Amino acid sequence: MLSLLVFSVQLNDVVFVSAIAAVVGACVVGAQFILYGVAPGHYPTLVRGTGIGAAVAAGRLGGILGPLVTSEILASGTPATLVLLRLLPVVAAVAVAASRLMLMRRNYLAD
Repeated sequence: MLSLLVFSVQLNDVVFVSAIAAVVGACVVGAQFILYGVAPGHYPTLVRGTGIGAAVAAGRLGGILGPLVTSEILASGTPATLVLLRLLPVVAAVAVAASRLMLMRRNYLAD
């Protein structure tokens, strides 16, 4: 998220923006690799494939919808910094909701 804030401030330097985009892309790919390594410890054996598939699907859905929604907001004339500040609470709320759902599911499966 910090890289997105940097994007909103330094959009006039093409080399800088390209370097940040490369770093962000590498981090996204790295996060996918880490997901496959960490998932076995978080999902019970019976639902491990479903859990990993759902996590990957959510990531890909966000990768598709994020740029579409953001481009529409930017096209309406809203400054990039304001878009990012408005999206931070949404991202935080989704993360909290996902965490709660995961904990409820884990408790249900443990019973």
